[in-house]
Amino acid sequence: METEIIAFSRPVSISVLPEQKETKGGSNEGPYGLEWESPEDCPRKARAIEPGEDPRKRGETSKMEGSMKRRTFRFSAILLGMFLVSVPAGCGGTASLPADMGADIAVEPFFSPDEPGPYPVGIRRSVHVNPERYHLYGSSFRTHPTTIWYPALESSGRPNTLKDCMGELPEWAVLRLEEMTGGSFSDIEGLETAAFRDARFDRSGAPYPVLFFSHGVSSNRFQSWDQCEHLASHGFIVVAPDHYGTALVTNTEEVVVFFNPLMVPTDLIDRPADVGFFYRELERMDADPDHFLHQGLDLSRFGILGHSWGGFTCMAAAPEYTFVKALAALAPIMTTPFPEPFHKPFFLLQNDTDDICDASLESNARARSAFMNCRADPGIYVRLLNAGHFSPSNVCHLAAPMFGPAFSGKADPARTGCEPGFMDVDRANRIAAAYLTAFFKSALAGDFRYREFMAENRFPGEAELYRLDSLF
Repeated sequence: METEIIAFSRPVSISVLPEQKETKGGSNEGPYGLEWESPEDCPRKARAIEPGEDPRKRGETSKMEGSMKRRTFRFSAILLGMFLVSVPAGCGGTASLPADMGADIAVEPFFSPDEPGPYPVGIRRSVHVNPERYHLYGSSFRTHPTTIWYPALESSGRPNTLKDCMGELPEWAVLRLEEMTGGSFSDIEGLETAAFRDARFDRSGAPYPVLFFSHGVSSNRFQSWDQCEHLASHGFIVVAPDHYGTALVTNTEEVVVFFNPLMVPTDLIDRPADVGFFYRELERMDADPDHFLHQGLDLSRFGILGHSWGGFTCMAAAPEYTFVKALAALAPIMTTPFPEPFHKPFFLLQNDTDDICDASLESNARARSAFMNCRADPGIYVRLLNAGHFSPSNVCHLAAPMFGPAFSGKADPARTGCEPGFMDVDRANRIAAAYLTAFFKSALAGDFRYREFMAENRFPGEAELYRLDSLF
């Protein structure tokens, strides 16, 4: 078969077709089997991206017609000259594609991370039980009601409400939630999201990279539905379980368990272990011919993200599990040391007015220190301005009446980000979702066009953007 050679003026996302094979790399092997020509390391320091700064000026992206079935082996590259394919290696080196890998190359479309992606979003609920872990609280095995967001087909499913996410509750549980939310629980249940319940799975782009979302303490798995739906619209499958005992309520057909503060200390072990359990569950689902996601999951591209106590979950699990390829922590509460050096792609988001993290073992400073000391590539730090702890989430839509002094341990109520005068939470979610999409597209799909999105501050006056110099 003849090889069509094309030269591009900037990085593009390409997919290798079935005729191509990965390189069997040696000690200098880079991502996706490519061999680095310059493997030496380089110093990495963080600096701010000034508003309007463009550190990588490039021309327009070339485009190529064609519709071809893609394999899961994807990488970003710059085609230079006639026969060389190379990618920046962070320190000036390149990765070269062997000359015998002749094949057609398909350019994937680029969709701006700050807008919804090309896919409608489906949503389904499932329950997963870990028979190896039993809790006296609730007299139950560790049980996880789970929400899955995924790329869906047009005109399928029905509008999703938060009541669909929660499931049917017994009357006593509804009364308790009405009391906790100041009588607004029925209104909360009626909120609609952009996803479609039980929509048909779109297999056209499968298998898709997978993201695991971890919620905060006394929250729930759909606490950040805007971000999860946005990521799914860009071609990710997002799996979010309730963490038994530290979710606001764990609701299954057999048991209803409310948040128990006595289970927070055991979360130091339980939550990171949940990540491992769900990875095995996802392997089982992908192999099951009767599961709607059968052969639709690319578990070689597995990332984790979480907010608050869920940010701790991710920062504890990412160093522990080799299958975790990228980490995103939003306003994390840090209680355990973070390993040095840490080399996996790392995204950290914090808020400039976060009373909850400030009061929690100096979590803001400790998380920043962990980021600055890591050797992540890419390494992205975003600081939302005029934002509180719950700004980059949908918690303010769910439970604002519940907030009070207990959140900060101070005599005055903690500033949560839900109060008047803070950044609009929908805007905060859009900023967070845009950078999360660009980060995971870059880290898991290797698409350098999304690195360019992170090369400058896209939201001056609303956020600050910092990066590790190894990124470009």
